[in-house]
Amino acid sequence: MLHGHVFRLGFQSDTFVQTSLVDMYSKCSVIESAIKVFDEMPQRSVVSWNTVISAYCRESLMDKALNLLKEMLVFGFEPSSSTYVSIFSGFSSGMKSFEFLSQGMSIHCCVVKRGLLCFEVSLDNSLMGMYSQFGRMDEARKVFDSMDEKTTVSWTTIMGGYVKVGDVAEVFKLFNQMRHQSIGIDFVVFLNLISGCIQLGDFLLASSVHTLALKCGCDKEDSIENLRITMYAKCGKLTSARMIFDAIIRKNVLSWTSMIAGYARSGHP
Repeated sequence: MLHGHVFRLGFQSDTFVQTSLVDMYSKCSVIESAIKVFDEMPQRSVVSWNTVISAYCRESLMDKALNLLKEMLVFGFEPSSSTYVSIFSGFSSGMKSFEFLSQGMSIHCCVVKRGLLCFEVSLDNSLMGMYSQFGRMDEARKVFDSMDEKTTVSWTTIMGGYVKVGDVAEVFKLFNQMRHQSIGIDFVVFLNLISGCIQLGDFLLASSVHTLALKCGCDKEDSIENLRITMYAKCGKLTSARMIFDAIIRKNVLSWTSMIAGYARSGHP
């Protein structure tokens, strides 16, 4: 309906309006319509190209996203940091194939040549996230260590990567460094810490993380509550797990599944 109004009011040639339409269709997962609007645009901006590249990346259509990046360069448009953020994010969320990793590393080289790294935190975070998703923690750590400015997302991304490869000791080491540098702690930090505790099955460590989450007010997130159930169950403390489960007012499927799985693993069918 809105698109129809655009035509009736004569804004079909306005670059800003057309770019917004592309974004609207892509966010509604109607990528065919997004591409059709983009193809019919008489004039395009870097934002227009970024919007449709981002649409392809959200759908993990990385071959099409990369082809569009090449077209963008052929038409004389200079990719921005947002262009590469979308592409690295697309590689992170897509299939974990060697081809994707190889392509991602090639794009990394392009970004280095253009001198964009170390100046754009979001770009560094997305690159680090890509390497972390592939379990390439040496490369991810190099990006992290080279960053002049690190946000909470930077810390949680690298911590999540170490959780993924099972290096729990490094997760807690990073967490201690994070606290000493007075970086803001959010619930994602505790998702990583609790996931680490689940891997270790250490009750004392689990209790400490739980206490800290309470102090920071991060204990009421649904994902945190469900993981805490799993954490205590993995430590063999089913009574504690059940207390958390019973205290959840609005239980979801994950809450029930976590508690059922805890009993099943402990031999209480």
